[in-house]
Amino acid sequence: MAFVKFNRLTCIGLWFLAAANLLPWLARHYAGLPEDLVDGFHGLFLGVAIATLLLGFVRSRRSDCRSEQPGV
Repeated sequence: MAFVKFNRLTCIGLWFLAAANLLPWLARHYAGLPEDLVDGFHGLFLGVAIATLLLGFVRSRRSDCRSEQPGV
């Protein structure tokens, strides 16, 4: 099994994805925040996670393609 080195955008996206999944549970059970506020932050974090993951994958894919072509 080979380990893949992720770029910074992919790592940031994974952290936002983890935070988006933990936020609703923590905020509702411990902070007692209103449901609308929690849902808003959940959606925001998911949106940032999806955007950064897509950008990170595109950047890593683009750089991999260039490195495989010698002389280009």
